[in-house]
Amino acid sequence: MSLANSGVVGRPPPSLTFALAATEARLGCFKNMKTKLKSLMAATVAGVLLTGCCSTHVTRWEYKVVAAPRWQTGLSPSQLYEAQQQFLNGLGKDGWILVSQNEGVVYYLRRPVR
Repeated sequence: MSLANSGVVGRPPPSLTFALAATEARLGCFKNMKTKLKSLMAATVAGVLLTGCCSTHVTRWEYKVVAAPRWQTGLSPSQLYEAQQQFLNGLGKDGWILVSQNEGVVYYLRRPVR
């Protein structure tokens, strides 16, 4: 039956209306399924990430206390900062991380146990 034969111009026949309603219901079901699938995937990804972040691995550290070298007297503040930076960068290349310092005289460092 075509639209021209349905008797009413501009309205689809009842069988076509039923078919459209059934198709829309199926599409709605698929949209709902897509939403559930997205939620399930998000929960899975979050679970994997949290499991990796919250592992029971504990880093063991070794510590080092270093007295600063005797700086040359008469250094300008910028020259002193440069000398300290070179000193600390040398320790950093060996894996040491600065934890604290005492007025630039004593440096407290740590690194993961090797």
